[in-house]
This record gives sequence, C-alpha cells and structure tokens, in this order.
Amino acid sequence: MSRKLKLMGALGVIALAIPVASVLGRGAGQSSGPGQSSAKATTVETSAVHEVAVPSTVGPAGAAAKSRPKPLKLAYFETPRKTVKEGRSGLVVGPVPKNCNVLNGYYFVPGNLNSTAILSMGDSPAGLRKWAFYRDNEAGKPITGVKYGVICAKHAGVISG
Repeated sequence: MSRKLKLMGALGVIALAIPVASVLGRGAGQSSGPGQSSAKATTVETSAVHEVAVPSTVGPAGAAAKSRPKPLKLAYFETPRKTVKEGRSGLVVGPVPKNCNVLNGYYFVPGNLNSTAILSMGDSPAGLRKWAFYRDNEAGKPITGVKYGVICAKHAGVISG
C-alpha cells in the first residue's frame, strides 16, 4: 500500500475520532458507562435522514469537499432540526441507503458548536443502517434546533480474515 494512501487513511480516522471524542468526553467521570445506565430512556424517537455533501459543522461545502481524500468514500446524512425533551431519551436515525455502512454519529446545535446542554449517554449501531443516540437533557427545559448526523462508508466491502 502506498505511503500516500496510508496517510489519507490515517487522516480519515483522525477526522472521525475528533468530533466523537468531543461529544463522548462530556460524559467522563460518570458512574456508569455510555448507554449502560440502569435507568432506561423514557422515550425513543425515530428520525429519517437526508444526505449532505459534508457535515454542517465543517462550513462551506466547496473547501471541505476538495480536501477529502478520494479513496475514502464517506457519506454524511443529517436529520432535520429536532427538539430534545427534558430528561433522558433516545433517538434512532436512519435508515441510510443500502450501499452505506454507518460508522459513527454526531449531534450539535447550529450556531453553537462548543457545547450543548445535552449530555451524551452513549450511542451505538441500531440495526444494519441505523444509529441510536442515548442522551440526557439536563437543561430543565426542551432544547430546540438540535441536528443529528451519521457518517457512512459508501460501497464498503466486507473484510474477511
């Protein structure tokens, strides 16, 4: 494998890890692991997604699209803006198209990329082409305008050992 291809693969992994670490880092120091709380989420919603060129957090689509490595075929899907009820709840987003494998998920409030009052209790795959978010709204009131997204590997083949 060429050095350039290895470098692009490593950069792709780093690009995926940074937003995930920032969201999951908010739950550090809690007594239970992500999604492993003994109290079940009170509600679990389902939301459809639509494909976007790059995540809304990146900025102008032109600049980000040019810098994306060609060998990595990633697809980004986002929900419309959602309202998160007070307390613990869950959200399942998807399904994505059949040719995509969901790698990870993210959420944010447009215009406020530094923080939200929504604590991530974990997230995980929810079937073949869906992603589940477990959250805790500690604000004491519903939070509006939250966007959820998933990152998918397009046309990824199955690796067998």
